[in-house]
Formats: sequence, structure tokens, C-alpha cells
Amino acid sequence: MFLVGLPDGPADAKWLTGDERAWVLEQIRVDACAGGHTHNVGRALLDPRVLQIGIIFLFMLGTNYAYTFSAPAILIGLTGWSATKVGFLIAVMGLLGALGMILNALHSDSSRERHWHVAIPFLIIAGGYLFGGVSMHAWLAVPALAAAVIAHMSLQGPLLSIPPLFLKGKSMAAGIAAMNTLGMLGGFVGPYWMGIARDLTGNYQRGLLTLTVPSLAAAGIVLWMRRVARRQKTAYVA
Repeated sequence: MFLVGLPDGPADAKWLTGDERAWVLEQIRVDACAGGHTHNVGRALLDPRVLQIGIIFLFMLGTNYAYTFSAPAILIGLTGWSATKVGFLIAVMGLLGALGMILNALHSDSSRERHWHVAIPFLIIAGGYLFGGVSMHAWLAVPALAAAVIAHMSLQGPLLSIPPLFLKGKSMAAGIAAMNTLGMLGGFVGPYWMGIARDLTGNYQRGLLTLTVPSLAAAGIVLWMRRVARRQKTAYVA
């Protein structure tokens, strides 16, 4: 079905306008002239930056799933609200996160900076889980957890903009596939770990404290990648 329905290339994509097709084809031409299609799968899989971003994906998705699945129980315990009210609270956090995603991505594009736009949200996530895990006051813990949710969604665009900085053509496809494969493990590890953390600490809220470690580690990896990239750029210019 897909082999019959999908077009052979952008030039045959009927859902694109003429200007959109021209833009896509021009980007492919520029990539080819830059040597993008000479990058192979093996090169991508052996690039340490692919593993680094894969670990960042793992930490990001793992902590998010760990919090999301336990969020209703945590928020009900903090606020004493009904499940319905807490459901609306979680929905509002998601809407604010969507706004944060757009604003952070726009600022990242306008400043042409990626790494700090990822590292700072990870630091906010760590702080949100820290305050959310230790405070028994809803007026402090709930905003902290909301900040963590907003930060998680805000870092998505800039983070996904980092791989194209060093991957091209076939290597980009292979590299992103490897990163996502490693990151998807977070969907299993996160909730499983949260259950262990609950048993170790006595409740889900205290378990949030354990999520600060992978969040800080992810921020550290991003800043390390930034440092290495700046060194390589300086060496190239010199």
C-alpha cells in the first residue's frame, strides 16, 4: 500500500505547493553539494555524538514518563482535589507547555543557538522535581512541577535541531533512528524506576527526587557537546 501510494520524490508530492516543492528540492541539492549524501550509516553509528544525544533522549523520556504516570497521584496528594480537578490542572500544564515549546523554539531560531536552549530547560526540570519532591505545600510544589512540564516540552525543538548540525544525508537517517531507539527505552525504564523509587522512599512524591539526577546529567551532556563543538570550530578556523 505504501509503495503504491507514496510518491517517488518531493517533485511528485501532490500535497506540496509549487514553492514548497522547489524549496525541498533546493535543500536536497545544497545538501548533496555539501557532501551530505557521502555520509554513510556506519559513520553515524560510530559518531559519539549520536550516543550522547541518544542518552539525552533516554533521560528526557524516562523522567517524563516516570512523572507523567504518577502525576495524578502526586497532585491529588498535594492539593486534596478531586480526580476531575487534577485532570484539568494537568491539562492546563500541557497547554502552557505547548506555548513554551513554541516560544523557546522561536527564540532558539532567532538567536541561532541550540545547546543552552536545551540545557537550561533540563536544569529547570531538575529544580522542578527537587522542589516538587520535598515540599508538602501545594502552592510551592505544584508550580515547580508545572515548570518541569513546561521545560520538558520547551526543549523539544532545539534538541531535535542539534543532530542536523553534524549529520547529513544517509547518516542523518541512521543517526536519528539510533537516537530514538535508545530514547524509547525511557518509556519502559521511567515508569519501572518510579515504582522502585516509590518503594524506596515511601511515596511517589519523594520518588521525584531521584529524577533530578538524570535531568542534571542530560544538561551536563548538552553543555559538554557545546564545548566540544566550539573547540572544533575554533580549531577549524585556526
